[in-house]
Amino acid sequence: MRRVVVAVSGASGAPYARRVLDFLRDEAAGRGIEPHVVFTKYGRLVWADEVGTDPAKEYAAFPVH
Repeated sequence: MRRVVVAVSGASGAPYARRVLDFLRDEAAGRGIEPHVVFTKYGRLVWADEVGTDPAKEYAAFPVH
């Protein structure tokens, strides 16, 4: 199993990160990938502003740090 870590910082780009995370949520198991997500403090704030959801709840299927 390969581990993939996606890091989301405070830079504007949450919609792009969401697309990657959605893909990993749907395809990771079948491709032998173990996804993890790391959010900075400002990454969570930008995510809430640009995406409007709580990433820890939305991606509860894999570890969110």
